[in-house]
Amino acid sequence: MSIGNRRAFDEALALQHATALRYGVPYGLLIADVDHFKRYNDRYGHPAGDGVLAQVARLLRQTLRVVDGLYRYGGEEIAVLLPHQRGAGTLRAAERLRRCVEQAAIEHRDNDAGVVTLSFGAAVFDPQAHAGQPVVPQAVLRAADEALYQAKRLGRNRVEMAPAAPADDRTAPPAPPAAG
Repeated sequence: MSIGNRRAFDEALALQHATALRYGVPYGLLIADVDHFKRYNDRYGHPAGDGVLAQVARLLRQTLRVVDGLYRYGGEEIAVLLPHQRGAGTLRAAERLRRCVEQAAIEHRDNDAGVVTLSFGAAVFDPQAHAGQPVVPQAVLRAADEALYQAKRLGRNRVEMAPAAPADDRTAPPAPPAAG
């Protein structure tokens, strides 16, 4: 099963972001969370929880393109890097992954759906849309993470897209247009 750890994710995100800036190509980032995973562990035990994470990772890997990156982000969270994807492609990929796990029908009695489901936060970095506005990879990650929490607030087992990644907080705002 080809899934990277958090360190591999951090390195891949930095490389993907640098590639996007250098070549002007966009990328999508997904952060996924197993819905009610704590309840799963409480009911079925931690070894079963580890097993379900491995099963989910296998399903995701089988559904992703060869060029896409799959990483364990932390706890039950999974990160997916989608090179050369804009908003529509990123949303389609996230929805395809969400459905794949739901349709696998892995039992989870303490989840509203009765099966294991995922919530997704999605963000896209398109360097052409941010020309002249420095954006760091952490801003894209933050945007995807905030979208994930929005998906959870709205009921779980869904995909939410972040607004465009904000400019780097450490930079000055753009100058106002010249009067005239």
